Amino acid sequence: MNETVVPQVAAAMSISSPITASLYKFLLYETGSFFKSHRDSEKEEGMFGTLIIQLPSYYSGGNLQIRHGGKSKDFCYETPDADGEAQFNMYFTALFADCEHEVFPITSGYRACLVYNLTTPTGTPLPPAPPTADDGSSAALIAQLQKWPIGEDDPIFIAYYLAHKYTKKSLSVKNLKTTDAHVASLLQGVSAEIPLHVYLCQVSLEMSGHADNDEDFDEDGKDYMWRIAKPSNCNFYPEDGIDVEVEIEVSGMIGLDDRKFQHKKKSGKGKTFTDAFSLDARSGEVLPLGIFKTLKPDTLELQPTGNEGVELEKWYKGAALLFWPESANARMLNEMGIAL
Repeated sequence: MNETVVPQVAAAMSISSPITASLYKFLLYETGSFFKSHRDSEKEEGMFGTLIIQLPSYYSGGNLQIRHGGKSKDFCYETPDADGEAQFNMYFTALFADCEHEVFPITSGYRACLVYNLTTPTGTPLPPAPPTADDGSSAALIAQLQKWPIGEDDPIFIAYYLAHKYTKKSLSVKNLKTTDAHVASLLQGVSAEIPLHVYLCQVSLEMSGHADNDEDFDEDGKDYMWRIAKPSNCNFYPEDGIDVEVEIEVSGMIGLDDRKFQHKKKSGKGKTFTDAFSLDARSGEVLPLGIFKTLKPDTLELQPTGNEGVELEKWYKGAALLFWPESANARMLNEMGIAL
């Protein structure tokens, strides 16, 4: 594997540094099976992508669709002809962890494949997915940020939830992976053009509300995955009067230059200080849009409430890029409970 297929993968992905493929799991798709749209999480240190080896199979349907940077491509390995020659062939597909992908339902037969983690040696920078062509997005972002905030009802901060997990000790620009590094680089370039406060931080987000599991399956397309009922199109706010409570806490804030956030606030009634700050979710925006509709929570609790159904509490813990414009700095510090 590492002497035959992996060199072809490295060449196709324009990777010059050594890479290794390690077996993660065997998947068998039967009729009706599918895999919901998702991005692969880091399964081991140094993982930057996934290699899928399709074993000889006889089936129909089950297209693999990969999306990145607004573009998509379908890979179809079903048996294409009457003599079924394709059932004796093997195929492989490799993708960066940044890429969103899904497997459409198998309409007949069985599809068998092996999934490998693609990794680089410890200490070697992770190769990112190739950037898409410059479509003027940086200039458009600068133009929009120059107008932000416009009024009292506009968000005063944006928290970009990072795709990978980082400990408080490892959270640093130099340790960011794949898409996370790309977004940080974009914000770093933009902040050189306009006054913008940008920080990396640990983030904890708690959501609570009425629970619903109607046709909301897990990524293997089998088991129900509980969710907040009727989430809105912009992340997690309620529609039709359904009450959804959201609490956000950020901590361990550091700048893109690795300097610690200079402010702290008093902790409780004592004289100690903390670097953890609570934010009103309705004062800002969390990106990517809709991420918490499909992202698996770190903790989930269900509380039966009799005839009123089930109350659901979900906690998401990760890291984020938190930023706000200089024009909203006073309001943001006040939001964080920092006395000026």
